[in-house]
Amino acid sequence: MSINDGLALIRRHDFEGALPLLAAEVRKRPDDAYAAYYLAYAFVGAQDPQPAVTLLAKIIEVHPDFADAHTLLGLARIRISDFAGAATEYEAVLGREPKNAAALLGMGMIAFWKRETAMAEDYLDRALRGDPGARDALVFKADLRFAAGDMTGAVMLLRDAKRLRRPSLPEISDAEITDRLSPWRSRSWPRPACPARGMGCATTRTARRGW
Repeated sequence: MSINDGLALIRRHDFEGALPLLAAEVRKRPDDAYAAYYLAYAFVGAQDPQPAVTLLAKIIEVHPDFADAHTLLGLARIRISDFAGAATEYEAVLGREPKNAAALLGMGMIAFWKRETAMAEDYLDRALRGDPGARDALVFKADLRFAAGDMTGAVMLLRDAKRLRRPSLPEISDAEITDRLSPWRSRSWPRPACPARGMGCATTRTARRGW
């Protein structure tokens, strides 16, 4: 077995299956930043972000310019509701790569949950300019449209999102997009909530997405 076997499992979204293979690679090559990165990626995909945070922080200590490690660490920090830490990682990337679509999407999601609507819209639009296939950005924009009372615009964005390939580490699942498009949900689509402590809102992943 090699790192390529682990990557093949990641491409098939079999993150649990990839974990032992990639962990073995990291034990064999402890100084290989990419082996550690892909192990962290598998942890995030397997809904176990805390080990990913530890791995990625160590990678960045040695390789501070590893942009993908910063953006993955940002996502992992979001998954543990550390929004300040996530923003720090995304800002580090945007300071060097202002058009980095993953970092812009991350900042857009954080602004969305903080209910900073104009800022969220700006970040999400910029993310989509850099990556028109950024499905999560379309879904978050749809939530913003609904919150503004534009149901038609929201549904159009969701339909566009539904036609796109599912990202490897989606914030919004296929089932959640379908749920948003169902007739009964269209009539009662709730205002999205944010999970950050101290903001008067819930901390679960379901609440984070507003459902």
